[in-house]
Amino acid sequence: MVKYLPTLRDKTGISQEALSKLIGISRQTYVGIESGKKRMSWKTCLALLFFFSYNNRTSNYIVEKNIFTK
Repeated sequence: MVKYLPTLRDKTGISQEALSKLIGISRQTYVGIESGKKRMSWKTCLALLFFFSYNNRTSNYIVEKNIFTK
């Protein structure tokens, strides 16, 4: 899932800061996750999956790319 985060975020038009606030983590933590330097918690993974699954711009992309947890 991590490798798709920049694309998913771009498709929604949301900034790293706004997304991190929505899912309850710091921007620095999110940047670390998106860059692959930090592992995400299960809670963060679920929050991201829910956010992108319920967004009209990314829900089909998640299904097409078979994006789940990795």
